[in-house]
Amino acid sequence: MKAEHRKELRTNALADRIGRFIQGVKTKTQANYLMIWGTLAVVVAGVVVWFFINRWNKNSRSELWVELDTVPAPAGNMPIDPKHNPYKTTEADLEEIIENHQGTKQAMIARFRLAQINLRDRGLDLLADDPRLALANLEKAKREYTKLAEDYKDEPQWAARARLSLAQIAETRAVQDLDKLDDAVKLYEQVAQEYPKTAAGMEAQQRVKEFKDPKKRAAIEEFYKDLPRQDPKFSVGQ
Repeated sequence: MKAEHRKELRTNALADRIGRFIQGVKTKTQANYLMIWGTLAVVVAGVVVWFFINRWNKNSRSELWVELDTVPAPAGNMPIDPKHNPYKTTEADLEEIIENHQGTKQAMIARFRLAQINLRDRGLDLLADDPRLALANLEKAKREYTKLAEDYKDEPQWAARARLSLAQIAETRAVQDLDKLDDAVKLYEQVAQEYPKTAAGMEAQQRVKEFKDPKKRAAIEEFYKDLPRQDPKFSVGQ
């Protein structure tokens, strides 16, 4: 009887250990399942959040591109007077984009477009009609493009565009002193050499070729000589 009792005790003890082991396995398995499902839930939640944030960012960028594209073009190249500024709306819209979206691609393009108003509309396009006003506006453009060239010096396409504009501004100084053309040529050559594969670099290369062609150089010099004659109040050296 004692032997059978001992055997029964051992059997019960073994069954108890097996039971505890199975229960432990079940508990661990449930914990593992909970951990796995919890991790999956976190991952899924993260993906969902990322999706909506990414979609919102894309929509915001798209809306900003639309905003930039809808900025009206300047209303013609004409002198500015206190009563009528044809660039007022354009400048205000561009300045708003620059102010509200600093650091974005759109803000950068807005800055270039703003500088181009003084370079092209108020400057180069006005040079033959009003040299004095054109040169004053080109001086503003020079300050703007100098800062743009520094701010985007690590982006070849934009750095080249800013520096090409500075070369063009330097060239217009020939209206006061023809020797300034040589300074402009050096600037064009720098852009052509440093940014040969950019659109601005290629444009600079073409301008250098024109300056090196004796006939075209003579025509360029004649153009700048004639400009002061068209404005009796403007004289070389002002």
